[in-house]
Amino acid sequence: MRIKILILGLFICASGLAQDLTLKRKLADSYYNQYDFYKAIPLYDQLLKSNPEDSLVYEKLALTYDHLNDSENAEKYYAFLSGIKSPKPAYLLGYARALSRNGKYSQAIEWYGRYSRAVPDDPRGTGFGQAYKNIRAFYLDSSACLIKKAPFSNGSDDFSPSYFGESVVFSSDRPGFSLLHSTYNWTQKPYLDLFVAGRDSVSAKPFSGELNSKYHEGPVTFSRNQDTIIFTRSNYYHSHLHKSGEGINKLSLFQAVWDGVQKKWTGITPLSMNSDEYSVEHPALSLDGKRLYLTSDMPGGLGGFDLYVCKRITDSDGKATWDKPVNLGPGINSRGNELFPFIDRDGNLWYASNGIPGLGGLDIFRAEKLKEGFAGPVNAGYPLNTRFDDFGLITSGTGEEGYFSSDRNNNYGNDDIYSFSKFYRKPILVFDRQTGFVLPKSKIDIEEKGVEHLKTADIPAAGAAYSFKPYKSYDLSARAAGYKPGSIIMTQDQIRQADTIRIALHREAPLLGVKGLVFSAGTKAPLAGYTAVITGGTRAQEFRSDAQGFFTGELQAGTGYRITVTGSGGKKKCIALPVELTTAGTAKDSTFNVLFPVYCEGDLIAMEDIYYDLDKYNIREDAARVLDKLFKLMSDYPQMKIELRSHTDSRASAGYNMALSDKRAKSAAAYLFSKGIARNRIVGKGYGETMLLNKCSDGVPCSEAEHQRNRRTEFKILSLSE
Repeated sequence: MRIKILILGLFICASGLAQDLTLKRKLADSYYNQYDFYKAIPLYDQLLKSNPEDSLVYEKLALTYDHLNDSENAEKYYAFLSGIKSPKPAYLLGYARALSRNGKYSQAIEWYGRYSRAVPDDPRGTGFGQAYKNIRAFYLDSSACLIKKAPFSNGSDDFSPSYFGESVVFSSDRPGFSLLHSTYNWTQKPYLDLFVAGRDSVSAKPFSGELNSKYHEGPVTFSRNQDTIIFTRSNYYHSHLHKSGEGINKLSLFQAVWDGVQKKWTGITPLSMNSDEYSVEHPALSLDGKRLYLTSDMPGGLGGFDLYVCKRITDSDGKATWDKPVNLGPGINSRGNELFPFIDRDGNLWYASNGIPGLGGLDIFRAEKLKEGFAGPVNAGYPLNTRFDDFGLITSGTGEEGYFSSDRNNNYGNDDIYSFSKFYRKPILVFDRQTGFVLPKSKIDIEEKGVEHLKTADIPAAGAAYSFKPYKSYDLSARAAGYKPGSIIMTQDQIRQADTIRIALHREAPLLGVKGLVFSAGTKAPLAGYTAVITGGTRAQEFRSDAQGFFTGELQAGTGYRITVTGSGGKKKCIALPVELTTAGTAKDSTFNVLFPVYCEGDLIAMEDIYYDLDKYNIREDAARVLDKLFKLMSDYPQMKIELRSHTDSRASAGYNMALSDKRAKSAAAYLFSKGIARNRIVGKGYGETMLLNKCSDGVPCSEAEHQRNRRTEFKILSLSE
């Protein structure tokens, strides 16, 4: 009986415990659904202690810390979820994102890879993984950007600045609007209001009593003359808080106009694209006011939040309004979130995204304006971007200076506003093209391309540095006494990557010129990509043969030069004889024309003007002069081995021609032996009429010129090395 009573008591206790856990789960889920995360967390922690393997609780905690931007805690819970059997792809993605936000890029590569294999049609897996394998690419501009915390950003949650005259309007949860402070469940802080501060001010004040309400306000955008404001607000209008079918208050866009007489904002009106069922927020007007860019999670998007554009139109009553939002498409939007758009002075789009490869969290991107739409987004790189959330960028120009928001160096979810100035400060050198010497008395004109009135700067001494604006191309021209003016065009990428910008100038009256032709000694075809090194002046000069085999250059002052040509014959070894030039007695401004035959292993090279007396094979004086050139080549390259070949025409018996040609070949070889060439380096052989170059075989009528073509001596390069 006692045992039965004990069992019953245990059953009652277990039943009560189960009931208590069920109530805690319902309460925790209720807080979670109301975005009251700070109340939900301790309840989920208690549930996890009761059941340490409860994956549903792990999931809620991972998502909760994700919402709070607490990636360190989120990482722990995603790690557990990713390690269970058959984890959801969302767990893999969440874990990879948490790792990257925590700066653990090598681990993130692995988990983005696993996510890619689980969801192969989502480019985030491969995109982020590849980006982190080349993580240094994000840091190319690290020395070109100066960042400072804005003096008016005081440690509250300050973000999303907007220019307003000489001041800055931004969203903040700092106190100041009302004595009654409502607390927002999500952050456990006051609702956001609009504040304004001077750019150098250390304090801020509420922007407008008419616009600030007891719920959220911000971000905002202003018309060009700043008499119209479009701002984000909780869907609260005429003292009524609108909610979705799920009971959630979404964000909407409102418009107001400035009353210059009453000195206040009036006519607060919701925009037509608002909805109770989804958010419409983060407005950005184009400079001409004809386009409104915004963020929304409306149905039909590509990811969580997408960027949209609305065109300004006139309705049937003649009033200005906005057309339906049009999604900016996959070239701009991703499967993640695209937020906080801004249009700069040149119409380029800046925005934040966590779905395009970046350093972690939200990264800032720039999409250049095209004739229609925008080019693909480019990551703004470090230090504008970090592994934390970086967003809400505005610029007074086209990207060289402005403000942005970030939660770097702060508690999670606590943003500050930073100013930035971005210039590429690069030294510029002007030098003599022939000598390479720097010209210190040169002057440089720098013209920024794409500006209505070109900005020109003179740099009085070569080597001085100049601060180039980002996202701009420049024309640079240099001049110096005694030199022809020179100029270059530097694109934004070239400026960004250059250590030093170099401009070469040519002397007005060069001493001597040289024009060389590099060609195959065997086929006579021009050879491209060979390097000619000219020595004899104050320093060696290098030139490269073009597609037609030519190179041209100007010689330094001197009396004698040596030109050596080197290059590659693919797998074959090749050589070329150096050429000596003497300038004594040469007229100023003359040009040397020099031929550079290239000899390669396996080449068969015809030797012109080697003649024999009829029916004889002794070496005549004129033939000796040709063989002396071959002797010179073999002397300069003592590893060279050749086969000397002699051929006849068909006008005699085949046997007679074979014997005569063999004697002639061996006679030519003997001449070279007599000059000192080792016997093991030359093979002399006759081929008679066996290798005719045309149709003139026995019995075929041919001219003397056609027969002469077959009577030839040639050599084949057997080897150029031991």
